[in-house]
Amino acid sequence: MYNTFDVPARGGDATAPASIIGKAVTGRDFFGRDQELADLGKAVGSQHVMMLAPRRTGKTSLMLALTAQEQARGQATSVYASVAEAATELDFVRTVLHAAYETEEGKSLRPGWFESWRQRRKSRVKKVEVAGTSVELDGIDPPWQQMAEEGFRKLMSSARPWLILIDELPALVLALAQQDPSGARVRAFLHWFRNLRQLPAAEKSLRFVLAGSIGLDAVTRRYDAAESLSDLMDWRLGPFDRGTAERFVTSLAEAQGMLLVPAVQQRLLEETELSLIHI
Repeated sequence: MYNTFDVPARGGDATAPASIIGKAVTGRDFFGRDQELADLGKAVGSQHVMMLAPRRTGKTSLMLALTAQEQARGQATSVYASVAEAATELDFVRTVLHAAYETEEGKSLRPGWFESWRQRRKSRVKKVEVAGTSVELDGIDPPWQQMAEEGFRKLMSSARPWLILIDELPALVLALAQQDPSGARVRAFLHWFRNLRQLPAAEKSLRFVLAGSIGLDAVTRRYDAAESLSDLMDWRLGPFDRGTAERFVTSLAEAQGMLLVPAVQQRLLEETELSLIHI
């Protein structure tokens, strides 16, 4: 599809990260994941990826880093979209396409109906008049599959390939399952998504990374839809190794003007289990 980044070494972590808890980190605060960033960048060069990671291991931070990295290189248009708030298939399509259309490359691909919908959402207009005929707008939307097929077709026809990183997809799957406990709706959506990834035109123009706080593999097994992930590379993100955890604690302490003696550092790692949790 395209070449991945050459990731520069951090060089001893000369710039100490800030102490940020409970949200993704970017820029100089992204710490200790250079090898994982390089590995993931290499993986998406040829395959769609399902990222499996325990909670709080830094998956979102890694996805944002890859998005910025690939976008900066310019060989692909890279987009990050979280669908944590999506409750329907239409929410999913709107969220992902909106993220794509917000890029410089995507602005020219935004279809007229999408712009009309976006403006309607802003202004809450309920009626428009066309050729002397009033049309009620409230609640009218293109069917989600129609919207998706048109939107992704335009992406696939653009000059550069797209790398689309979708976070919290399992949350959407669970929302669909709540609305249809039989699992039929979950299976229909996931098989549609797999079919999109399998399109010949998508082979050279679309690449997806899918992740979530809950393992997507476990969720799909629950609803008998595991085969819908068969085209995804199983890519694991683990916790910091011991050496990286020690460097991280030391860097945080230095940023606060503190010097940790080995015994204190050891006790801190044991108490916080920092070697098993990426903050």
